[in-house]
Amino acid sequence: MLAEEQGFIGCLALLLGFAVIFLRGTMIAVGSRHFGGMLAASGIVVILASYVCFNLAICMGLLPVTGLPLLFISYGGSSLLTAMAAVGLLVNIRLRRNATTPPNKDSAGSPKTYGTHGPCRTPIAAHANPLFGLSENLPRD
Repeated sequence: MLAEEQGFIGCLALLLGFAVIFLRGTMIAVGSRHFGGMLAASGIVVILASYVCFNLAICMGLLPVTGLPLLFISYGGSSLLTAMAAVGLLVNIRLRRNATTPPNKDSAGSPKTYGTHGPCRTPIAAHANPLFGLSENLPRD
C-alpha cells in the first residue's frame, strides 16, 4: 500500500530508514562494553532485519504469504509492541555503554550498603549483576 501511495521514492525512503536502524543497531552491538549487551543488541538487529527481509520477500512474491507484518508500518498490534520494545532495548544498551560504575565507598571511606540480605549480611551491591559493571564486588568464597 505504501508503494502505491508514495511510489518509488517512498519505498527507497522506507528502506533507507530500515537500513539506518539496522546500521545503528550494529554499531550499538559493536560498541557495547559487555559481552551480554553485544549479544542482545546483535540478536535484536538480526530479528528485526529478518522481519523486514521476510516481509519484502513476501511482497515481491518470492515467499508464500504468511501474514507477517512490516515493522512499524503494517497493522499488527503485538508486532508493533515487540518491535518498539526491541528498539527500546537497543537504546538502553546504548545508554549503558556510557554509564559509569558507582563508587563502592561513601565519603567516610566505609563500604556502601544499600540494604542487607541473607545470613551473611553482605551489601546488596556485592551481589549485583556483573552485566552492569559491579562484578569486582562479588564475594570470593
